[in-house]
Amino acid sequence: MEIAAYSDIGRMRAQNQDAYYVPDAGMPNNLLVVADGMGGHRAGKTASNLALKAMLSALQASLNDVTISIPFSQEYLELAFEQANRQVHRMAMQHEAMRGMGTTLTAALFHPENERDWIIAQVGDSRAYRFGNGTLQRLTKDHSLVEEMLSVGEITQEEAWQHPRRNVITRCIGTSAVVDADYYQAHLSLGDILMLCSDGLSATVTHTEIQEILCRVMSLHETAKELVALANAKGGSDNITVILARSGEGEGCV
Repeated sequence: MEIAAYSDIGRMRAQNQDAYYVPDAGMPNNLLVVADGMGGHRAGKTASNLALKAMLSALQASLNDVTISIPFSQEYLELAFEQANRQVHRMAMQHEAMRGMGTTLTAALFHPENERDWIIAQVGDSRAYRFGNGTLQRLTKDHSLVEEMLSVGEITQEEAWQHPRRNVITRCIGTSAVVDADYYQAHLSLGDILMLCSDGLSATVTHTEIQEILCRVMSLHETAKELVALANAKGGSDNITVILARSGEGEGCV
């Protein structure tokens, strides 16, 4: 499994309020996470980092001396999301300056014995995509006002892209005592890429532009850097975080 991650402050923000996790020594080795904090200069960064730390702490309870792989079960992700929500919500309630803070949270867990099988958990509008055979497929559905308007035909996809309230999300970690995440199953064929990203990428770079970059045969690290560079070239109005994972060698596009 080849994995790469890249995060950038963008061109308009004073600090990077995104947080992410990719496998690290002594930590879960079959997990990817992206979090995009909100709630003000200090609170957004606190929310995303606290949610990530709480989630990893909850998942590490399932590890033992033999393996550092998390069991391939939605139940473990549910418990981790509940722990993340509890920690962020508690801090928001205890500190006036952080009242109302929250974060998106999108996690992808792959099978420790078959790295092409994945469970994806999501709250907010950080997304997961699958890229294979030259085609980019979005796997998750945003918890956002614009997504709700799209689903009932109130606006078109083109109108959604330019909508003045496209950054308003309807669900996130930490703003209520209970979290309601969505869960997805995904299977990657050999050479496919799984991508997680914050909306600093997906709200700035079009679906077609992302697909065109993923079509090029490059290392995943270079691909991630190129995606972030394009988001910055198009204004860089938000923090940008991208995680890419690929099982096997990429073949590009015909």
